[in-house]
Amino acid sequence: MLFPQLEQLATPEVISLPETASVQSALKLMKEHNIRALVVLGSRGYRLLQAKDLVSFHLQGIDFSVPLAQVHLPKALQLSPQASVEEAIQLIGVNQVEQVCLVDEEEVLRGIVSYTDLVQSLDPELLAESQSLGELLRGVQVLQVNKEMPARVAFSLMQQQEVSTALISEEGVPLGIITQTDVIRLLDAGQDLARPIEEIMSSPVFTLAANISIQEALIAIKDKNFKRLVVVDESGRVVGLISQQDLVSIYYNQWFGLLKEKHEELSRRNQELQQQNQLLSLVLDEITHAVLVVETENRVLFSNQAAEQLLGYSRTALQQNTLNRILAGSAQSAVLNEFYERLKLGLKASLECNLLLTSGTSQPLQVKARPLLAGEAPLVLVAFSVLSEKTEMLAG
Repeated sequence: MLFPQLEQLATPEVISLPETASVQSALKLMKEHNIRALVVLGSRGYRLLQAKDLVSFHLQGIDFSVPLAQVHLPKALQLSPQASVEEAIQLIGVNQVEQVCLVDEEEVLRGIVSYTDLVQSLDPELLAESQSLGELLRGVQVLQVNKEMPARVAFSLMQQQEVSTALISEEGVPLGIITQTDVIRLLDAGQDLARPIEEIMSSPVFTLAANISIQEALIAIKDKNFKRLVVVDESGRVVGLISQQDLVSIYYNQWFGLLKEKHEELSRRNQELQQQNQLLSLVLDEITHAVLVVETENRVLFSNQAAEQLLGYSRTALQQNTLNRILAGSAQSAVLNEFYERLKLGLKASLECNLLLTSGTSQPLQVKARPLLAGEAPLVLVAFSVLSEKTEMLAG
């Protein structure tokens, strides 16, 4: 599997505002476009305003009419549009954010990539993970609050625990959920955050059974286009939350692991082939006759020193050549065609020819060939002997 470059996954039309715009303008724009983060443009470079920042400003009592330049905003994570998915996963994971901006060499913003974009690019059929959701989430704590808790207190707890979601539950059974999207909606509507959380929570809650596989969870989260899903046990009690971030990390970590194994296996096999090739070259050099080993399309794979001396080619030049080119014009077309046809059929073949050498002289030669290995990539041993010599290497 080849992972796409980030520019192939990115949302090219980035929602942004200048730092001279107010926090309130940013809030309304985020609500209008149903987004949880917005890029702020200004003298400090690209900054990112997230839903959790709006909660923090509200809890601090910051007036939303102030310009964005006057509030603290983190610098947006940046990568090249040609960067790999692996780089984005690592950068987002280390910094615990959900977006990365794509900025070209001229510092122009070309797009933004979120976990939602990454999830939509995944193919569940390629995820060979049999672990269940319950096993994955074992021991993971979820922020759960009771339905009478004031919304302001619930938001404060989310801020303190640095989570983007709070579950409203009763005896472990999920009743509703509050996410960053809800926060934007409530702040934009000017809702009274002293109200009980049950009056403003999103309900009912879409849940997944703890015994389903991670592959099934990925299918569900793609189909529903949710940022996260609540996982429950057989009695309907909360086991945990599975997010897009969790699934993306599992998916790519598995593939990175498989690619690493394949790379190590390929390196090992290449090393074995190199050793075999060195051994074969040593054996061929001990043969006094000029010998070539050719493969598919008669391309020269190996040669010995005697062949190099007779034909006047270096070993590198021979391995960039084909038997067809070496023998071209050395015999009648009908004779050459019959020779090659027999080789294609896996039969022994021979011919006598007057070979034009690289020195400009011609040499009467006998050429004998016999199959070494059959199959999709057959190998053929070709031996050259000067006609004045009676020695024949490939008798019969």
